[in-house]
Amino acid sequence: FLAYSLVLSGTNQVDMIYHLNRNVDNEPDSARNTNGLDRCNSSSSPQYFSSGGPDNSPYYHFDGSNDCFTSNFNVDSNSFASIQNSPDTTAFWFKANNLSVNRAIMFRVDDNTSGYSDDFYQISLGDGNSGSAGKIVFEFTPSSDGNSRTKCISTARWDNNVWHHVVAVRDAANQCKLYMDGNSTPVATDTHSYSNTSIDVTNKFKIGYNGGGEYFTGDIDQIFHWNDKALTPSELSYLYNAKYGDTATKINFSIYRTDALGNNIGP
Repeated sequence: FLAYSLVLSGTNQVDMIYHLNRNVDNEPDSARNTNGLDRCNSSSSPQYFSSGGPDNSPYYHFDGSNDCFTSNFNVDSNSFASIQNSPDTTAFWFKANNLSVNRAIMFRVDDNTSGYSDDFYQISLGDGNSGSAGKIVFEFTPSSDGNSRTKCISTARWDNNVWHHVVAVRDAANQCKLYMDGNSTPVATDTHSYSNTSIDVTNKFKIGYNGGGEYFTGDIDQIFHWNDKALTPSELSYLYNAKYGDTATKINFSIYRTDALGNNIGP
């Protein structure tokens, strides 16, 4: 189960939950705040697997060629999806195996462009530079000139064909932290501070590609996003340990009827 602080109502509630477990044209948002995810088109549909995910849950495989999802809405038209102002948190599970490309996009929101000079918010493996393949990267820029970019990049590779859980936090100071596999110590931080902190994106958000020619090869499952909340180290540990597949927690309980004095009178 998720800790109450992760699902509570109001400003800090979880805003989007995509369990990716339905194998339908429109993958629903379990938080019921958005219209869900669409496959990009019939010829670029990620492959659905009913088991084998991080807790033997269903998941999708992306072929690195043209597989992708896009949201059914533009982020600026839905207050639950807006990332204009900090803080924010995006989390999901992924698995990749010894990638050769220097940038593989897993999650991205942008200003209707696939490039890196306008406002964008992105989580990827590799940052496009030589030698960065397989390193987890979280970067965003609130400036149309691209000069105010904040970027967290790990020193280690995370494409070892094992399921990993990434939590990307953009805090109230517009700085980034990257957490992996429930560990309370970030694998990367960036403490740059810029006067312009508003990320003015208008496009749909994308899973598995950047809207251009950069795609992800590997598996993705259980995407969560909080608008206006930076998860704490204890909260990201709760999220990491939450189970949704056939290893999920099961509870056995009984209900008994009682009389006015509280005595059991039968099941």
